[in-house]
Amino acid sequence: MKFADRFNELMTQLNTNPTGLSKYCDIDRTSLSRFKSGARTPKSSGKASSKLAKGIYVYADKQGLLPVLCDTIGCEHNASYNEIKQSIYEYLFDDISTDDSIDDINALYPHFARSLDYIMRLIPISNVELSNILHIDASLISRYRSGKRLPSNKGSSNIASLLVDSLYDLVVKGDYTQTVAEHMGIDTGDFNVSSFGDWLLLDESANADVEFIRDLLMRYDSYDKQSGVILPSYEELFGNEKIDDGPSIYYGVKGLQEAVIRFLRRAVEADDKRTLLLYSDHDMSWITDDKSFRVKWAVLMNECVRKGIRIKIIHNINRSHDEMKKAIMSWLPLYLSGMVEAFCFKKQAILRFAHTLFLCPDYDAISAFTARGIDESELMFNYYTDARSLNSLKASYHKMMTDSISIVQSYTSYDFTEEDAVILDGNPFTNITIYIYSDHVFFYSKRNPGLIFRFSHPLLCKAFKEFALLF
Repeated sequence: MKFADRFNELMTQLNTNPTGLSKYCDIDRTSLSRFKSGARTPKSSGKASSKLAKGIYVYADKQGLLPVLCDTIGCEHNASYNEIKQSIYEYLFDDISTDDSIDDINALYPHFARSLDYIMRLIPISNVELSNILHIDASLISRYRSGKRLPSNKGSSNIASLLVDSLYDLVVKGDYTQTVAEHMGIDTGDFNVSSFGDWLLLDESANADVEFIRDLLMRYDSYDKQSGVILPSYEELFGNEKIDDGPSIYYGVKGLQEAVIRFLRRAVEADDKRTLLLYSDHDMSWITDDKSFRVKWAVLMNECVRKGIRIKIIHNINRSHDEMKKAIMSWLPLYLSGMVEAFCFKKQAILRFAHTLFLCPDYDAISAFTARGIDESELMFNYYTDARSLNSLKASYHKMMTDSISIVQSYTSYDFTEEDAVILDGNPFTNITIYIYSDHVFFYSKRNPGLIFRFSHPLLCKAFKEFALLF
């Protein structure tokens, strides 16, 4: 039954019309008339639907028609105001398919939302009925069904486990086992509470990874080179300022900043195109906490990319792969230039020491190896330009590369094969095509097909595969 049919039925039972009801709903008569005719349907999660449910209750109460209202919406006569209001809401909206209302892009957990909605309609069970079983508010069930929340599996209540157990029992008791197993894509013999829970919830880390992939693709799809912070030009910042040879040793944070400016400017102003090899697990506050230097860093890095200087960076990822996701997001504008390749170590670094190595092979290098926790004023960074030192540091960086795995690589063209690939073309992002293979993922924008990105890190590949399951 459609919303308009339910709304008309309520007005008939309560002996009212849009004009009479509008006085209690804080919704104008014209809008209510459109609801009545089916020309417009309020969003189930919008303010209008809440005002409507409240107004219907107030009208019925004022007219002495609460028993009639309760009989119509299937609610106990002695129910509270909140229970009756929730039942009005469910009467109007619960049997309307919400599948199309789940926003695949903006919903945090669309797979869970669709799966929960499917099971609740199959059994069937209302938001209020399920909330009573779980001993939680019915509005929380509504947020689950819209994909805005995921039930917690932490703490003494463990709502996630209770939800799975309760729905599983209802599926079995209702003799829906075969139907749900077929919907899940498994044999009936493999259907049990464990497989049902895995399908319904996935897991929280997988959902977080899916959320990250969605955010990454959204930012990539909407990226505009003209958007964001407006930076001064290289010429405005440095003008005709000469690049000094500088000392061979720099001390403290200010010294490191001076060394980096020298290092990057020498690459930018060179006659030939060079390659930069970067790694640092020193505290990055020397960039993040100094706004003036942060601008210089951004200008220099963008100028490197503009001059065609290729950059390879090994990201420092020690605590969790969340750091890798943060690094990808923060470097995204440079990745989109196609001039940056990103890597991370296969194993975690030793946390007793901090290491920095910025290398422009055959020309310049900055290197430091210090104990962690020493005062920043005691930090010492060596600047090398001699061939012997540069060759030694080059060998060190290449050894670091052998212990690393690729995160992001870019190509100007690639010969895709559809065999063994999961292809997402225009769904859910109109301008993006994604090829998902067993051990790597490609994607590119149709607006710029000459720039193709390749992800091969196992965690990212897994996240893309989880993302593909939603579509």
